[in-house]
Amino acid sequence: MSQPHFDGTLYCLHGFLGRSLDWDAVIPAHLKKVALDLFSSAPQSRPSLDLVSFPEVVNQAAQVEKRPRVLVGYSLGGRIALHALVSDPKSWSGAVIISAHPGLSDLSEKATRKMKDEDWAQSFETESWGELMTRWNSQAVFEGSEPRQRIEAEFSRRSLAEALRTCSLGVQRDLRPEIRSLNIPILWVVGEQDQKFLGLARDVAQLNPLVDLEVLPGATHRAPWDRPDDFARCLDNFFGRIRRGESSVS
Repeated sequence: MSQPHFDGTLYCLHGFLGRSLDWDAVIPAHLKKVALDLFSSAPQSRPSLDLVSFPEVVNQAAQVEKRPRVLVGYSLGGRIALHALVSDPKSWSGAVIISAHPGLSDLSEKATRKMKDEDWAQSFETESWGELMTRWNSQAVFEGSEPRQRIEAEFSRRSLAEALRTCSLGVQRDLRPEIRSLNIPILWVVGEQDQKFLGLARDVAQLNPLVDLEVLPGATHRAPWDRPDDFARCLDNFFGRIRRGESSVS
């Protein structure tokens, strides 16, 4: 497979219970990337992880880079990435959104999701790590995928619980109207077996002609890690769009 010739920087946001190192397995090594660790146990100074201030921090970080910038986000990271995009689309040459939800519109669904995430947040504050990982990976959305080993010492339980509350889909607004008006190329990636998110992705692709939908065959919610070669091919094609000047950042 030819390497994607992209002379720019990828800003990568992992999903819940993810780590920055996750991207090493799916982003070709020759590409320059900045991968943020959202839940590291290492002491560090960072803003609160929510859907308002944190996307602003992502946009500000990107603006120091003079080369083309592409925002990459998976699942929770994809939702954070969408908030960054709609708040400041001029900061980006494009975006890669993976297995992400554009937002709920039904108020009862939002309330139910908020309560569910509160239950999970309390579990992350109090439950034994082993039992918690078993329950987390048993969720229907991860059916058919290989769980990644997660070691408690590598995470801040406080940050995980905070994210479940402040970044809950129950508090997120429906971003579809804003996605419709984005004027940058977007690659939306989803796994063929991830039926719920496949349906959401197809709906989003109908909103904006600049959204290209890529369905990775046989993949689950963890699509890039299930099919890394197919994901690399999608990146190659997408960077071709950017090279042809379909979007630019001054």
